Amino acid sequence: MNPKTYRFVGHSRADPAKYRRAGELEIWQARDPLKLLAAAIHPAAPDQLIASLRDRWETVMADVVDTVLAAPEPEERDMFRHVYAPGSTQG
Repeated sequence: MNPKTYRFVGHSRADPAKYRRAGELEIWQARDPLKLLAAAIHPAAPDQLIASLRDRWETVMADVVDTVLAAPEPEERDMFRHVYAPGSTQG
């Protein structure tokens, strides 16, 4: 087996991931695709690029959350709108 992805944290907040071998996490962190891509795009300061992208992402997500929280509550009948079922003629 040749895994292509790796979880840097345990399965949950309560999981300290003690089942890992010594050095395993560090090996995988060195292969982090985001860091490798950032280094290829912006070799002088890849960590700065990642931090900038993370800041922009957090701003966008905060705006999304604000929009959703400000939206009116849907009506119960709305939960059946835009639901696809094979053989259904309703959309």
